[in-house]
Amino acid sequence: MAATVRDPVCGMPVDPAGAPSLVHDGTPYHFCSEYCLNAFRWNPVVSGSDLWLNTPRRPLEASGTSGMKAAHNGVPSLSVLDGWWLEGHIEGVTGWSIGGATGPASDLEDAEDLYGKLADAPRVRDDGLPGMKGGGPPVGIRPGTAF
Repeated sequence: MAATVRDPVCGMPVDPAGAPSLVHDGTPYHFCSEYCLNAFRWNPVVSGSDLWLNTPRRPLEASGTSGMKAAHNGVPSLSVLDGWWLEGHIEGVTGWSIGGATGPASDLEDAEDLYGKLADAPRVRDDGLPGMKGGGPPVGIRPGTAF
């Protein structure tokens, strides 16, 4: 088995054998999925994410696996409290919630909460955001979260 490499978009470990791949500026890149390959094709200069923003209307969140992948790779989330994030987040540690967890969704209240949190968000530094790898408490999925 070949040594694993990191997907340049999401940071997931990838076995190059059989993985979606492309060569850009003479360098081969391997991806965990066609989604990441296409994201890299669209913008090969920027990779990764400093924040996972997820804004579906409650209770219409699907499975939320992209947010789980981000959390697994140390990316904090800013998301409505629905799906796995409702039970998996720790406010201010693994990320931040948008709106409340109970009652009907209110687009206006959710928008006000989202923009307020973005205005108060810590700025990205070389060592990451609080809660990111190397920048404070660990980011990830709360133990016991049901998927």
